[in-house]
Formats: sequence, structure tokens, C-alpha cells
Amino acid sequence: MAEWTRKVQPGQSMRNMPAKAYNEFINAALRTQDMRRVGDVGRYAETEVARGYVWVINEAGSDLGAKRILGLEEIDIKPTDNELEYNQRLCYRGVTPAIPDHLHKFCILIQDAPNDQVFVRAKVAGPVQVRLYVNDVNHKYAIIKDTETAYLETTPFGGCPIHWQESGTGEVDAVVMLGQPVMPVQFAEATSAPAGGTLTVKLANSDGTTSGPDLTVYDGGL
Repeated sequence: MAEWTRKVQPGQSMRNMPAKAYNEFINAALRTQDMRRVGDVGRYAETEVARGYVWVINEAGSDLGAKRILGLEEIDIKPTDNELEYNQRLCYRGVTPAIPDHLHKFCILIQDAPNDQVFVRAKVAGPVQVRLYVNDVNHKYAIIKDTETAYLETTPFGGCPIHWQESGTGEVDAVVMLGQPVMPVQFAEATSAPAGGTLTVKLANSDGTTSGPDLTVYDGGL
């Protein structure tokens, strides 16, 4: 049993209560308040999950603010630990995002998250505000960036749809749709004649222009 979980004996002073134990009490009280707002435990869990919310504890190594990104590790409370608790809410351990481990397993913080102290709410599905690094204004999707908690970055395919973003490149505010990764058809325009079984292309944008670096396509039939 961890030292901070040891119970106080009758007559024993609580003056030296570990900070982690006190924070856990506060965390439990806040969750209870949320459950009362929606009527009952079962309805609370159903509503939170349906709206794309989970609880996460920040284990990235530093305090993080709202809109920051965490990769999701295993759930903190399993059915074998406490089935009632498990059925009431989903609690995850959150770490610094890493590719490929967290490519489709990440969350956006809804609340400030002090390092390794309390569980806070985060979004894993549905529309959410986030900071976004725009590599190319023609990109329509967003993915995590390896070891980066401050923002998602744009990509031409394979990520979360971007619903809105500020103009320009670099770091901007944006709204993305989590939980709906897509792999759209990507068209390309040849920039050289086929030679030696390869073809050089550039990605084609919806407006007919091309963007990005030259890409080499390999095909034994060329």
C-alpha cells in the first residue's frame, strides 16, 4: 500500500497529511459534484462518454494548460480494481505524445492539468478547440507531433478533420473533430516522366495546384 493511502487512526493528527492524499480527496469531491448535476451515477457516465469526455492524470513531467495534448496510456482503474468505479467513468494515464504509439490514442485537455496530481477532464471525441501548427494552408487534417504537447500539426491526409483554423501558417487557434480519423483518396500530379520503375509526383490540392516536396512513387509496372 502506498504511504499516501494509509488511513488516519482515531486521535491521530491530520496535520501531516500528504499533499497527494489531500488532492485525491478534492478530486473525488469534484467528481461527485459533477455526478449530482446530471442526476445519478449511471446517467453521468453515459453522458460523459457519449459527449467524448474522459478523465486523465498528467504524467508528462510538467504542468499543462487547457488545449494541450497528451498521449493516452492504459486506463488507471480497471474492472478488476473496482468494477463500480470503472463503470462510472474512464480514467487514463496521460503522457507526452509519441509516434506511432499515440497516433490515434490522444486527448485534448479541457482543464489545466498540474503534473501528476489530480484527474482532469479531457476530450477524445467530437469537436474541440486546440492549438494547431499549420505546415501548409492546403492541409485539411491534423495529427499529433512527436514529443509535442503544445499543439497538433497539419497533414494532407490521415488525421482528424480540421473544422476551422485561423489564417496563415505556424501556430494558430483551431477547431478539430476528434475520433474521426479519415484516409481520403489523395491525388498527385507527375512532375517527371516514368523512369526505372519510379515516378516523381507532387500532391494535388482541391483547387488544382500542387504543394509539398517531390515524392517518389515506386511501381514495378512502370
